[in-house]
Amino acid sequence: MFGLATSQVATDVLAGEGLTTRDVARWLTTQNRLAAPVAEATVRDEDRPWRLRAEDLVVVDEPAMTDTSALAAIHRHVDAAGGKLLLVGDRRQLAAVGAGGGMDLVAAFGARYEFADARRFTHDWERAATAAARFR
Repeated sequence: MFGLATSQVATDVLAGEGLTTRDVARWLTTQNRLAAPVAEATVRDEDRPWRLRAEDLVVVDEPAMTDTSALAAIHRHVDAAGGKLLLVGDRRQLAAVGAGGGMDLVAAFGARYEFADARRFTHDWERAATAAARFR
């Protein structure tokens, strides 16, 4: 299982939760290198652990922060390997710096599950404040 996030702070949080992680830009660069038509002997050693397999799950944390073209590229790499892609986050949180809106499309037309309460907070006041801002 691989965890991806747009920001390094979010990537570090995923790593702290035990996932093998990279930020989206670095992961896509690695996947593009691995997908290039080169001899296996020329693949960088540091890239080998990132080679996708059919049994892999790629989790994108807060995908609304990831621009739509990057989400599409992630999907293409995962799909080509036969893996699974899971987008996890709040589509109403921070938006992508680049062209966004992909999460609104997924939420409107894709298969999804939604939590009714906030998670991953240290203090109760954080959960309450987030809920108040989110559900207005």
